[in-house]
Amino acid sequence: MNRTGRLIIIGLLLLGACAPKVEDRAFGPAKTNFGPRTSDTDLSQKLNPSSVKTNLNWQGTIPTSIFFQQADNLVVLGKSSDRASISKLGISWIQKFYSDTNTTSNSELGDSPFAAIAATATEDEVQKTLGEVHADLENSRRVLKSKILELGESYPWPQKSTKLNAVLEQAAGFVNTVVSSIGSMPISKAIAEGVQAELKKSTDELFGEMQSVVVKLYAAKDFTKALETVD
Repeated sequence: MNRTGRLIIIGLLLLGACAPKVEDRAFGPAKTNFGPRTSDTDLSQKLNPSSVKTNLNWQGTIPTSIFFQQADNLVVLGKSSDRASISKLGISWIQKFYSDTNTTSNSELGDSPFAAIAATATEDEVQKTLGEVHADLENSRRVLKSKILELGESYPWPQKSTKLNAVLEQAAGFVNTVVSSIGSMPISKAIAEGVQAELKKSTDELFGEMQSVVVKLYAAKDFTKALETVD
């Protein structure tokens, strides 16, 4: 082999050694959905409804839960798109479901096998609640009686004879003291508020009547007139 042939072979070998390594081609996933996307449309726009009228009907048998779910979806869709007809369609499905006598059965609650159980459970709960209320009332009565006696013993009643007007003022003051102290007594809030309201109402009426009698007594000219006023 002459010198020129050897140089050609050596050059080819050198070019092959310097060539870049062959790599596999990488192909990404091809797009399979070429239709419009939600990002291409402003969903807040009130688009005109299609002129094609569709009739939605069920074909075959489906579970009741799915039926009601789809009916509810129609109601929600109609409200969100301001299409009352769609909402009415969902409601009509539900109404038709219950109007079919072969779909559901109705019976009086008293005929239910669970009615007796429910009544017994309710009666037990009521009896328990009434027992708790009775115990609370008894405890509140004892507390009120004890506290009112304590207030009566410490209240500054007049120590000598005085006019009826002054006696009424002292009695009204004592009632106000009792009413204001009931809130701090160890009884339930409901009972405390009820006693306060009733005590204030009844005593205000009583003191009003007594004050009227006192005015008439002082206006009486003689003992006979005074007795007539009291009667």
